[in-house]
Amino acid sequence: MNIKEAFIKLKLYFERGRVYLGIVSFSGTAFMVITQLKILGLSIDITNYTAIVLAIAVVGTIALGFFEVKLKFFSKDLEVRGMKNPLWHKLYAQLDRIENKQKELEKKIDL
Repeated sequence: MNIKEAFIKLKLYFERGRVYLGIVSFSGTAFMVITQLKILGLSIDITNYTAIVLAIAVVGTIALGFFEVKLKFFSKDLEVRGMKNPLWHKLYAQLDRIENKQKELEKKIDL
């Protein structure tokens, strides 16, 4: 595998992992809430681990994107989106007509 293919795969994993950015955002919000608990008198010193938390978030995002691609959730997502698109409905209808016409022609040839 050359560098270009590796870069394309990494980009694909980032693209699919981008979907999970909400999870990372939630984690950041939870992190911020935990650090601000000192207002209530609870002292949890988690700020020393900020870099570790961010690294875990990035690696986790890439991992989730990787597994989504490997388990083919991506193709199912495209299929669902395609069914909602009216242009795809027209295209599928046209393909069905072509296939039916082909079957009819094949039957005529066999007779």
